[in-house]
Amino acid sequence: MAFALLLSQTHPDGLADFALNHFRRELPEDHHRRMMEEDRRRAAYREELRRRPEEASAG
Repeated sequence: MAFALLLSQTHPDGLADFALNHFRRELPEDHHRRMMEEDRRRAAYREELRRRPEEASAG
């Protein structure tokens, strides 16, 4: 952001949009935690499906 001062004078709306997009991003540590939790939930769901008895086919 070496040009932030110049951009704030010439393109303040663009600079604000750029900054907001940057600050709204998920932090790397939060992203890692979320991905680990999603993986854990998917694994638990797969395990639940494996434990369910197969339905008997009609006929």
